[in-house]
Amino acid sequence: MNSINIRKDTTKSLDSGFEVSACAGSETSRYFSSENHYRNVADLTAKELAAEREKVLHGIYSVFDRIMTADGPSARAWSGTMIDLIELVHIVWMSQRYTDRRGHAMRFIDMVRHVFIVLHCHPVANPYNFVRRAANRKGITGTSVINRYLALAVNAGIRNPMALDMKE
Repeated sequence: MNSINIRKDTTKSLDSGFEVSACAGSETSRYFSSENHYRNVADLTAKELAAEREKVLHGIYSVFDRIMTADGPSARAWSGTMIDLIELVHIVWMSQRYTDRRGHAMRFIDMVRHVFIVLHCHPVANPYNFVRRAANRKGITGTSVINRYLALAVNAGIRNPMALDMKE
């Protein structure tokens, strides 16, 4: 039996338009939304950008809810970089969304271990080092995973950018 609990107070009731079941090998229509999207992230106002960012985060939380409640390895596997995966785990961990059986916020290292088991990844010796490397990304190609997912959601209309980094 799984002893990971999802805190209900952190669950937002946004209709994000994300389809959690979509993955990299699926048909294109699963990724793209029928909504009108902006041409460029730079064209968004601060309020619109915050709303789009919340949609992206809500989609990530939805995927992580399924990962964290899984009891063992799933049919899905991570095909992106380890830095991106650990950065996503860190973002979700910072939300303190998951608790252990005693009600304490789940430890980061325990979340990393669980996610790696579920997504068929080889464990890393020091995930904190990967978080530091993700925070130190610089330049055009070194943007954070959230900013890249936000750009994919807004510019390309991709409904679930995280699905591009997962395969079945």
